[in-house]
Amino acid sequence: MLVAAAIGAVILAFCMAEPGNRKDFAKRHKRSLLAGIAEPVSHLSWSGAVALWLDSSLWALLPAGLAILFVAGMWVWRPSSAE
Repeated sequence: MLVAAAIGAVILAFCMAEPGNRKDFAKRHKRSLLAGIAEPVSHLSWSGAVALWLDSSLWALLPAGLAILFVAGMWVWRPSSAE
């Protein structure tokens, strides 16, 4: 599950990456609301899955599935890059 959580975090980082210019370097941590919500939801889902998995509960599949669906949804609906 650790590997899946790390992969999910990387996917979210790539989905929400926005190129910036040097002038906005000081504002680099200000992102969209969607990106601000996406990461905590994914991380909390994975941590809940791990906690339930350590308790040997099959309910661990629910938050893990939620995290996978959420990351997949963010990948599908990621902002298009202007090329």
